[in-house]
Amino acid sequence: MAWSERGGLYVRRVDPRGAPTGEPIRVGGACPGGVAMSASGDALFVACLRPGDPDRGRDGDLALFALRGDRAALASRTGPVGPASQG
Repeated sequence: MAWSERGGLYVRRVDPRGAPTGEPIRVGGACPGGVAMSASGDALFVACLRPGDPDRGRDGDLALFALRGDRAALASRTGPVGPASQG
């Protein structure tokens, strides 16, 4: 499972019944635009949308993280993403 809160983007492995099987892993910064997750082989991929904020000079981006075991790495990033989650 994946979720975002003010403190960041987190993932936690669960068993087929949804019970946690490990501790939460912080993957990156918060994702106010939403989170999506997919599995491929032995990896989990977590997408994180961070809308732009022109008042703060932030372009926004869509980041894709790859999680293998307990290690997460930024796989790709694209942007800019506008304040209404539009490119």
